[in-house]
Amino acid sequence: MNFNFLTNKKTVIISFFLVIISSIAISSISNGIKIDINSAIIKLELSFLKSDFIETINLMGYEAVKAYRKILIIDFIFPFAYSIFLASFILYLQKIINNNSLTIGKIILLCIPFDCIENIFHIKFLNNPNSSTQIEYFVSACFSSIRWIIVFYAVFYIFYLLIRIFFKQKYKELS
Repeated sequence: MNFNFLTNKKTVIISFFLVIISSIAISSISNGIKIDINSAIIKLELSFLKSDFIETINLMGYEAVKAYRKILIIDFIFPFAYSIFLASFILYLQKIINNNSLTIGKIILLCIPFDCIENIFHIKFLNNPNSSTQIEYFVSACFSSIRWIIVFYAVFYIFYLLIRIFFKQKYKELS
Protein backbone atom coordinates (compact mmCIF):
# COMPACT_ATOMS: atom_id res chain seq x y z
CA MET A 1 0.00 0.00 0.00
CA ASN A 2 1.25 3.45 -0.88
CA PHE A 3 1.36 5.73 2.16
CA ASN A 4 2.77 8.78 0.36
CA PHE A 5 -0.62 10.54 0.51
CA LEU A 6 0.09 10.98 4.23
CA THR A 7 3.08 13.23 3.55
CA ASN A 8 1.22 16.11 1.92
CA LYS A 9 -0.09 19.28 3.51
CA LYS A 10 -3.65 18.75 2.23
CA THR A 11 -3.96 15.48 4.19
CA VAL A 12 -2.73 17.22 7.35
CA ILE A 13 -5.31 20.01 6.98
CA ILE A 14 -8.27 17.80 6.06
CA SER A 15 -7.56 15.30 8.84
CA PHE A 16 -7.10 18.14 11.35
CA PHE A 17 -10.58 19.46 10.53
CA LEU A 18 -12.02 15.94 10.80
CA VAL A 19 -10.51 15.68 14.30
CA ILE A 20 -12.09 19.02 15.24
CA ILE A 21 -15.51 18.06 13.83
CA SER A 22 -15.43 14.65 15.56
CA SER A 23 -14.36 16.24 18.84
CA ILE A 24 -17.20 18.76 18.67
CA ALA A 25 -19.69 15.97 17.95
CA ILE A 26 -18.41 13.92 20.88
CA SER A 27 -18.46 16.87 23.27
CA SER A 28 -21.97 17.88 22.19
CA ILE A 29 -23.21 14.42 23.15
CA SER A 30 -21.68 14.68 26.61
CA ASN A 31 -23.06 18.19 27.26
CA GLY A 32 -25.37 18.25 30.23
CA ILE A 33 -23.98 15.09 31.80
CA LYS A 34 -23.35 15.78 35.48
CA ILE A 35 -20.19 13.69 35.82
CA ASP A 36 -16.89 14.16 34.01
CA ILE A 37 -17.68 11.66 31.27
CA ASN A 38 -14.26 12.00 29.64
CA SER A 39 -12.49 10.85 32.81
CA ALA A 40 -14.97 8.03 33.20
CA ILE A 41 -14.40 6.91 29.59
CA ILE A 42 -10.64 6.87 30.07
CA LYS A 43 -11.14 4.86 33.25
CA LEU A 44 -13.31 2.39 31.28
CA GLU A 45 -10.70 2.18 28.51
CA LEU A 46 -7.97 1.33 31.01
CA SER A 47 -10.01 -1.06 33.18
CA PHE A 48 -8.01 -4.26 33.14
CA LEU A 49 -10.41 -5.79 35.66
CA LYS A 50 -14.03 -6.64 34.96
CA SER A 51 -15.01 -5.39 38.43
CA ASP A 52 -13.42 -1.96 37.77
CA PHE A 53 -15.32 -1.60 34.50
CA ILE A 54 -18.64 -2.53 36.09
CA GLU A 55 -18.00 -0.25 39.07
CA THR A 56 -17.25 2.67 36.74
CA ILE A 57 -20.45 2.06 34.75
CA ASN A 58 -22.44 2.03 37.98
CA LEU A 59 -20.81 5.28 39.13
CA MET A 60 -21.48 6.92 35.75
CA GLY A 61 -25.22 6.41 35.94
CA TYR A 62 -27.82 5.80 33.27
CA GLU A 63 -27.56 9.13 31.40
CA ALA A 64 -23.77 9.03 31.14
CA VAL A 65 -23.77 5.40 29.96
CA LYS A 66 -26.46 6.29 27.41
CA ALA A 67 -24.26 9.19 26.20
CA TYR A 68 -21.22 6.90 26.06
CA ARG A 69 -23.13 4.49 23.80
CA LYS A 70 -23.73 7.39 21.38
CA ILE A 71 -20.10 8.48 21.66
CA LEU A 72 -19.00 4.96 20.72
CA ILE A 73 -20.78 5.33 17.37
CA ILE A 74 -18.72 8.44 16.55
CA ASP A 75 -15.66 6.74 18.01
CA PHE A 76 -15.59 4.39 15.04
CA ILE A 77 -14.86 7.45 12.84
CA PHE A 78 -12.64 9.39 15.25
CA PRO A 79 -9.70 6.90 15.15
CA PHE A 80 -9.38 7.42 11.40
CA ALA A 81 -9.32 11.20 11.86
CA TYR A 82 -6.81 11.44 14.70
CA SER A 83 -4.57 8.63 13.44
CA ILE A 84 -4.34 10.04 9.94
CA PHE A 85 -3.80 13.54 11.37
CA LEU A 86 -0.96 12.44 13.67
CA ALA A 87 0.66 10.27 11.01
CA SER A 88 0.38 12.88 8.25
CA PHE A 89 1.56 15.74 10.46
CA ILE A 90 4.62 13.76 11.55
CA LEU A 91 5.43 12.65 8.02
CA TYR A 92 4.96 16.20 6.74
CA LEU A 93 7.34 17.53 9.43
CA GLN A 94 9.82 14.76 8.70
CA LYS A 95 9.74 15.73 5.02
CA ILE A 96 10.78 19.26 6.03
CA ILE A 97 13.93 17.89 7.66
CA ASN A 98 14.59 15.46 4.77
CA ASN A 99 13.56 12.32 6.65
CA ASN A 100 11.38 10.33 4.27
CA SER A 101 10.80 7.29 6.49
CA LEU A 102 7.16 6.19 6.59
CA THR A 103 7.64 3.77 9.51
CA ILE A 104 6.29 6.01 12.29
CA GLY A 105 3.25 6.88 10.17
CA LYS A 106 2.45 3.22 9.66
CA ILE A 107 2.81 2.55 13.39
CA ILE A 108 0.45 5.41 14.25
CA LEU A 109 -2.14 3.98 11.86
CA LEU A 110 -2.30 0.92 14.14
CA CYS A 111 -4.42 3.12 16.42
CA ILE A 112 -7.31 2.70 13.98
CA PRO A 113 -7.86 -1.06 14.44
CA PHE A 114 -6.82 -0.93 18.11
CA ASP A 115 -9.41 1.76 18.88
CA CYS A 116 -12.13 0.02 16.86
CA ILE A 117 -11.45 -3.34 18.57
CA GLU A 118 -11.68 -1.61 21.93
CA ASN A 119 -14.99 0.01 20.87
CA ILE A 120 -16.42 -3.37 19.88
CA PHE A 121 -15.48 -4.76 23.29
CA HIS A 122 -17.04 -1.76 25.04
CA ILE A 123 -20.32 -2.13 23.16
CA LYS A 124 -20.38 -5.79 24.22
CA PHE A 125 -19.52 -4.88 27.82
CA LEU A 126 -22.19 -2.17 27.99
CA ASN A 127 -24.87 -4.50 26.61
CA ASN A 128 -24.24 -7.11 29.30
CA PRO A 129 -21.20 -6.47 31.54
CA ASN A 130 -21.46 -9.78 33.39
CA SER A 131 -21.54 -11.98 30.26
CA SER A 132 -17.97 -11.12 29.28
CA THR A 133 -14.93 -12.83 30.75
CA GLN A 134 -12.12 -11.24 32.72
CA ILE A 135 -9.80 -12.01 29.79
CA GLU A 136 -11.98 -9.98 27.40
CA TYR A 137 -11.78 -6.96 29.72
CA PHE A 138 -8.01 -7.42 29.97
CA VAL A 139 -7.57 -7.72 26.17
CA SER A 140 -9.69 -4.61 25.62
CA ALA A 141 -7.59 -2.63 28.09
CA CYS A 142 -4.38 -3.89 26.42
CA PHE A 143 -5.54 -2.60 23.02
CA SER A 144 -6.45 0.70 24.63
CA SER A 145 -3.17 0.99 26.52
CA ILE A 146 -1.07 0.29 23.44
CA ARG A 147 -3.10 2.84 21.49
CA TRP A 148 -2.57 5.48 24.19
CA ILE A 149 1.18 4.75 24.24
CA ILE A 150 1.34 5.23 20.46
CA VAL A 151 -0.65 8.49 20.68
CA PHE A 152 1.56 9.89 23.47
CA TYR A 153 4.68 8.89 21.56
CA ALA A 154 3.32 10.61 18.44
CA VAL A 155 2.58 13.83 20.33
CA PHE A 156 6.05 13.90 21.91
CA TYR A 157 7.62 13.12 18.55
CA ILE A 158 5.73 16.04 16.98
CA PHE A 159 7.17 18.36 19.63
CA TYR A 160 10.63 16.94 18.97
CA LEU A 161 10.27 17.54 15.22
CA LEU A 162 8.94 21.08 15.73
CA ILE A 163 11.87 21.93 18.00
CA ARG A 164 14.29 20.42 15.52
CA ILE A 165 12.77 22.43 12.65
CA PHE A 166 12.81 25.60 14.75
CA PHE A 167 16.51 25.23 15.58
CA LYS A 168 17.32 24.27 11.99
CA GLN A 169 15.72 27.55 10.86
CA LYS A 170 17.57 29.51 13.55
CA TYR A 171 20.85 27.91 12.52
CA LYS A 172 20.22 28.89 8.87
CA GLU A 173 19.52 32.49 9.94
CA LEU A 174 22.79 32.65 11.85
CA SER A 175 24.83 31.22 8.96
